[in-house]
Amino acid sequence: MLHIGSDVKMLTNNCHAYTLGGVQLPDTFETTDLGIIIDSQLRFDKHITSMVRKAHIRAALIKRCFKTRDHNLLFKAFVVFVRPLLEYCSSVWNPRYHCDVDKIESVQRRFTKYIGSLSNLSYPERLDVLHTESLELRRLKFDLTMMFRIIHGHCALDRSSFFILRNSSTRGNKFKLMKQFSRVNCRVFSFANRCIDAWNSLSDDVVCAPSVPVFKYRLKRFFYVNNDFTSKF
Repeated sequence: MLHIGSDVKMLTNNCHAYTLGGVQLPDTFETTDLGIIIDSQLRFDKHITSMVRKAHIRAALIKRCFKTRDHNLLFKAFVVFVRPLLEYCSSVWNPRYHCDVDKIESVQRRFTKYIGSLSNLSYPERLDVLHTESLELRRLKFDLTMMFRIIHGHCALDRSSFFILRNSSTRGNKFKLMKQFSRVNCRVFSFANRCIDAWNSLSDDVVCAPSVPVFKYRLKRFFYVNNDFTSKF
């Protein structure tokens, strides 16, 4: 039984005991649901730590198993075997704190540094040579894409459960959203709230795309034209 609340460990939020078949269910401060570790404060620190550890181990295996030092081949192996670990369900646990962001980014930063022909380049330069993006930027794109799916009904989630449209707004795109006030960080940094500013800054051409593939293409083009866009968020 996972009790949610900031005072769970102090047992001041009336953590009731539950029984099943006459047996009391044991209490826990964290649990795993569909591969995501979540704690009683709705934080994902342990999930991120576990995920990064597994990714580093798998990246090290690639280094030992491949004799070649061709950066294109090695990075393709990284994309296939390591990056999915770092991006699974990222819209659920996408971190806000810089320490967690750096921890995740360290996997790709360390692996690209290992590639001999790129070792003398800076991390942004290595990404340019490999024609890829930082993991942080990719998570932002995943969040915006999921928002597009929900808002336009391309998935089974109810839009009203996540977002409120600002129909009275005369500036910005046609699907501008209202940021909801919250006093707790787990709500402020949740999926339904953390990317509102980024979404509202997108152009009509992007948010009114006729399909998800077209949205992804236009979003990529928008980021390329506005290369300082992500630094604002």
